[in-house]
Amino acid sequence: MENIDYRTTFLVAAIGALVTALLLHVGVSNPRYLEQNFSNDSVNVLPE
Repeated sequence: MENIDYRTTFLVAAIGALVTALLLHVGVSNPRYLEQNFSNDSVNVLPE
């Protein structure tokens, strides 16, 4: 069971790193994209 737990932990960490890297890449490449989607005006208009 230790191997399964280790793999799961590693997988979660890897996915988290990929998501973080993707957000950083988008933020650096398209700052206007982040401003449009994460501005204070659009906080209450998030899709469900």
